[in-house]
Amino acid sequence: MNSIIKKVLDIDDSEITPVLLLLANSFFIGVFIVSYDVAANTIFLDTFGNEYLTRLPIFSGALGMVSTSIFAYFQRKIPFTRLTLYSFGIITLIVGVLFTVLEIYDIRALRFIPYLLLGPINTIFILCFYGTVSRSFSLKRERHMTGTADQGQMIATAIAYFAIPFASIFITDIVKFFVASVISGSLAFILMAIFIIKYGRVAQSERRKVKSEVANISEMKSDPYIRMVALVFFGSVLATVFLEYSFLSVTVQKYKDENSLASFLGFFGGVVTVFSVIMQSFVADRVIKMYGMKISLIIIPTILGVFAVLASVIGTFFGYSEQDSSFILFFLFMAMSKLFLQSLKEAFEDPIVKNLFIPFDASKRYDIQTKIEGFFKEFSGFIAGTLLTVISLLSFVSLVFYSYFLTAICVFYFYVVIKLFVEYRKNLTKALVKQQALDGAEDSREYEVTDVFLNELKSGNTNTVIYTLKLMEKIEPIMAEDKFKNYLQSENREIRQYALIRLESNKAVKALEELKKLSVKENDPEIKQLVNKALLDINQTNSVEVNPTMTYNLAKSRNVVDRVYAAQLISKTTDDVYVPHLMLLLRDIDPKVRFQAMIAAARMQRSEAWPILIEYLSSYTFCNVAAAALITFGESVLPALEAAFYKTNQLATIQEKIVQIYGRIQGADVIELLWNKIDFPDKKIVNNVLLCLSSCGFRPEGDRIIRIKQQIEAEIGNSAWNIAALSEIPQTPDALLLKNALEEEIAFNFENIYMLLALIYDPKAIKLVKDNIESGTVEGLVYAIELFDVFLSDDLKPIFLPLIEDISQTERNERLQGHFPRQPLSNIEVLKEIINRDYNQINKWTKACAIYVYGNMQETEMCDDLVANLFNPDPLLREMAAWAIVKKDYYSYKRHSVRLPEAVKKELDAKFIKNFAADDESDYKPMSRIEKIFFLKSLVAFRNVPGVILVEFVELVEEVRFKKDDVILYKGVNGNAPIYILVKGKAVVWEKEGDILSVLGERDMIGEMLVLDTDHNQHTITAADDCVAFCIDKDRFMEQITDNFEIARELIQVISEKFKAKEEIIIEAKEVFNS
Repeated sequence: MNSIIKKVLDIDDSEITPVLLLLANSFFIGVFIVSYDVAANTIFLDTFGNEYLTRLPIFSGALGMVSTSIFAYFQRKIPFTRLTLYSFGIITLIVGVLFTVLEIYDIRALRFIPYLLLGPINTIFILCFYGTVSRSFSLKRERHMTGTADQGQMIATAIAYFAIPFASIFITDIVKFFVASVISGSLAFILMAIFIIKYGRVAQSERRKVKSEVANISEMKSDPYIRMVALVFFGSVLATVFLEYSFLSVTVQKYKDENSLASFLGFFGGVVTVFSVIMQSFVADRVIKMYGMKISLIIIPTILGVFAVLASVIGTFFGYSEQDSSFILFFLFMAMSKLFLQSLKEAFEDPIVKNLFIPFDASKRYDIQTKIEGFFKEFSGFIAGTLLTVISLLSFVSLVFYSYFLTAICVFYFYVVIKLFVEYRKNLTKALVKQQALDGAEDSREYEVTDVFLNELKSGNTNTVIYTLKLMEKIEPIMAEDKFKNYLQSENREIRQYALIRLESNKAVKALEELKKLSVKENDPEIKQLVNKALLDINQTNSVEVNPTMTYNLAKSRNVVDRVYAAQLISKTTDDVYVPHLMLLLRDIDPKVRFQAMIAAARMQRSEAWPILIEYLSSYTFCNVAAAALITFGESVLPALEAAFYKTNQLATIQEKIVQIYGRIQGADVIELLWNKIDFPDKKIVNNVLLCLSSCGFRPEGDRIIRIKQQIEAEIGNSAWNIAALSEIPQTPDALLLKNALEEEIAFNFENIYMLLALIYDPKAIKLVKDNIESGTVEGLVYAIELFDVFLSDDLKPIFLPLIEDISQTERNERLQGHFPRQPLSNIEVLKEIINRDYNQINKWTKACAIYVYGNMQETEMCDDLVANLFNPDPLLREMAAWAIVKKDYYSYKRHSVRLPEAVKKELDAKFIKNFAADDESDYKPMSRIEKIFFLKSLVAFRNVPGVILVEFVELVEEVRFKKDDVILYKGVNGNAPIYILVKGKAVVWEKEGDILSVLGERDMIGEMLVLDTDHNQHTITAADDCVAFCIDKDRFMEQITDNFEIARELIQVISEKFKAKEEIIIEAKEVFNS
């Protein structure tokens, strides 16, 4: 039974009891409202007819204002759950007293009271019930629970309404209907008490703890959004009051005796309820999801306006009195108006109105909601009643005139809804910004390595800032020089000192003015001495009279220092005569000379250097400085870059670099060049194009918007496929790797979707939404979804919102499959599908993981898909196919592998064939690429780096072995030394000969602190026993950092933690020494 309940209500085990209590509670509240509503309406109409119908809303509204004001007052004074129980008890007691009085005393005036109390009682009941639900569940579950409770109330209401006509046969005294109200109210009180005692506390683990505050009335009046929300309530109440008067007036004419009137009202109420259930269950959700809240809310005044116009036409031209033949038609239009207004209000207005309060400050939201839904709603009833009374006093006004007024009200309501959603969007954006601030989210995107550097420079940690500046100088030397100039003003002495040393070393002439200012105001003697030294050296370089003979001789010198100096000198001039010297230096054999020559090319702004600089984009040693130099040329270099991009057989790495350079240059011409590559066959390049278009502030128009939407749809389709695959892959421990890979794919799809959305919508709004979704907070998710619902176009909404909505994975799949259908796949079929899927839809890391899972499954067999991948040009997929084939059918591997190139076969045999002799080390088996990735994933520095990036990174990794006492890293080596990661064994860090400083173990990194030529290793490091290590060339490592900001971010974090640990050791040592 529990499983059926969970499935039907979409709840988990912990929610069964509270939800059933809520359903029962809402059921009896529904019975109470129906029995009281029918009794009050019937008694009033039978006693007074339509004599006081125009005046009644005035008294009801006034009483409602008083009651809701009292409710709001006590809401601030006592816990809401206690206020709910008091309210339930008092209302039930009032109805009980009312029944007793009406039974004993036959006083005509007393029969006025039940109808007078109808509005306030319903309002208090609803405020209490939904207020308790919202405070007893997390915001994440509140909507779902509210909907579940609505279902219980709808069922009760329908049953009770349809029971009225049958009850009227046996109960001739309508006053006795109040007995049902008292019984159902008492049961609702008991059930609510049980619910509150057991579950009436906020889910603090999920809901933000906020201090409840009172909303100031004057502030509410001045807030345009609050005014618009209030006007929507006013328009709704106005329409309801005028229609209620018209409907009841014509109903009294048709049904004259008490029992027939009660039977009709009961039957009609049942029809309205059933219609409401149908609308809510089958229409409302779909309409809201497809067209959004704005269109959904507009439906109400539109349909009501149509019926009001029809009633006006019939009444005006054909008559509306009981004697007229058109009376039935007029009555029908009134009834249809009532039917649609009430059902549409329950299906559309009620759930939408709850969302209108989302943009308000969480601390004031409930108070604002109580004031508007309670006091102002009743005040609106009072105003509507006053208008109704004033209109009725006009001698020329007849019943049909109220249809005219109703038409005008619908126009007003329509206009207010349109204006409301303009303010709604503004306030949602404000709420998102505020929510982001509360969650501590930083306004910092990281799409490039420079973004990571700039964010890390804000950290304030001395060692982190200096290490980041070193990386920046290695990767973005021109940008680094500007940062060094800025840090001359730093309050941190060590950072200021480091900036001075680097500016002096680089002979930064552009920093002369800043250095002169610093020499005047600097108080630290040591720093002042460094400033004066830097000024002397840079001035000396600047004062040298550059001449062609000197620079030529220096450029031809055998001394590297001379050639570096030549590059520094010619960077001061732009004369044509020095161009040959520049070209000579750009081709120099020494990397340091070429590095400085590229910086000189950037400063000289000579187009003759473009071909060489573009050529160096393919060099992992010089690609970063070459790109930085090309960027300085601006739009003038674009034709050369464009020609290089489309050069026959051009390397993909150069094409990627050119696109990235475009993104840094920016401008209108760049946007056109980037847009022309939107359909490039390489998805990686297309992703770079989209990123650069975003950074250029590109705003598509016309057909380009359609193209971007097509790209968004394709990304959502890929995401939908991956989400479906997640539920189809084997649920085994081995498949966890594939599960993580698919989740990384989905995350990558999301990044692209957000990037594309930012091209056609407000980028700031998209970023705020993205940050709030990723923050993990429930309020952030709710705000984000509501903002998307407001500004996302109708064609994107139904396919995108299921990706982010708080729904079950099953429902998400079902909704996405409606737009991106695919056949369900078995465990084995989905693995094969992933293996063979297009590279533009799924990356090679996910394919490799699928082969890994396939190979480990006992029920799988050798297949052609594995054989095909044995000849895949990608080394990772080739290796994985070889591993799987060997595991499934060794002889099949022997048969097929003979067709492989000899070097490839030898490498695969060494890794996957037992007892295969590799060189002279017959007992050693090298690690496969996937094993290397597994190992890297176990390191803190690479744990959060996506697998697809590690696939590229692992190609840099060389597996090396050291015998005991072999030197791994000598003392004194500089930043060009490789990075080592210990895979097996231990290493010793020597303080001095014979003294051990520390011992390094598996997964420790060596040499990662050395970045620049001026960095020197302080200690010799040797193997403590036989070791295996990963060796990574420093220049290639820097190239990977440039292309993959995730590695840079994680590396800096690891280094920061190392510095922090060292600082803590020093502090502890000082404390021990002092004690």
